Amino acid sequence: MSFMILVLFGVTILYIAVLVWLRFGMRRERCRPRRLRLFSPGTEPLVSVVVAARNEEANLRQCLESILGNDYPKEKLEVVVVDDRSTDATPSIIADLTREHPNLRSLRIERDDGKLRGKTNALARGIPTARGEIIMLTDADCIVSRTWVRETAKYFTEDVGIVAGVTMLNDTSWFSGMQALDWMYLLSVAASTIGLRIPLTVIGNNLSFRKAAYEQVGGYEAVPFSVTEDQALFRAIITKTSWDHRFPIDGGCGVTSDACSTFGELRRQKHRWGIGGKDIQFRGPLIMSVGVLEHLLLVLSPLYAPAVWPAFAALAVKCGGDAMFASRALREYGRVRLLRYLPLFELYFIIYTIVLPIAIIVDTKVVWKGRTYR
Repeated sequence: MSFMILVLFGVTILYIAVLVWLRFGMRRERCRPRRLRLFSPGTEPLVSVVVAARNEEANLRQCLESILGNDYPKEKLEVVVVDDRSTDATPSIIADLTREHPNLRSLRIERDDGKLRGKTNALARGIPTARGEIIMLTDADCIVSRTWVRETAKYFTEDVGIVAGVTMLNDTSWFSGMQALDWMYLLSVAASTIGLRIPLTVIGNNLSFRKAAYEQVGGYEAVPFSVTEDQALFRAIITKTSWDHRFPIDGGCGVTSDACSTFGELRRQKHRWGIGGKDIQFRGPLIMSVGVLEHLLLVLSPLYAPAVWPAFAALAVKCGGDAMFASRALREYGRVRLLRYLPLFELYFIIYTIVLPIAIIVDTKVVWKGRTYR
């Protein structure tokens, strides 16, 4: 048996060990002391949901109606939608819903403010107008669960300042199903690292925080600009304040969105995430490097392994480990069916973990919502 085959088997064992460690972290996050903030009628905190929208005529109405339809007292729920210079029917949709719902407010911005740009600028303008103790963020192309506000608010015990959540993708085809499994896998990693107390990242279309914590770090104005503004704010709150953080794997806190419809859109999304993720601490790339090395060794195996069985054996073990790791979150959110896309996901996963690090070094430009950022 060649030295490189032994290296492949050794890295595969290390890969599985990392997954077991992450699975422990997920369990630890789920089993943290259940000191949930339980409310009796009339004692619920005031919650403000802030949504930034730019040319979202196809999605905005469903998004806002899902928020306004939450099982939370109407007098304790405020929705603030920020129109970021939309040129389609977005303003008229906002106007219609504002007339129908007294707890929906809107504002429109016409220009960027200082160093703030794009979605970050819209959120930075909307959050100060919110009256809530808790600020919840989602995107205009998302649908929130009916229990989203109430169940997320429960995690804001007296020491918690920021709570991340899972966003699921609709799986209507093999292409969207592959992405849906990828999202559940990556968000499971994010929740696991928070359970291990080495938090890496969150996603901004399901992110909530105390307004006091936001103001304590100086808001988005004081956070270095990033194309992944959610991660930048999360990092600021957990490093510059004493507030604790949570990432519950809890079906009641779920948000749903559509997957990218084309390979080009998917490539741009991954590229944007990669650019924004360059600022995470060293331990993040260290964890991810195990996966990159495993995938490189599998792809290059024909060059050092005359027989195919070593690569197939390593791949089978890796796939089993990935399925084991993702299954916990998939069961919680009723998405076990996504495992049927595992072969496609594995191919996709191997390709992008090898290509993405090169792409973000070669091209630092990000195109998002019709705007270009560097």
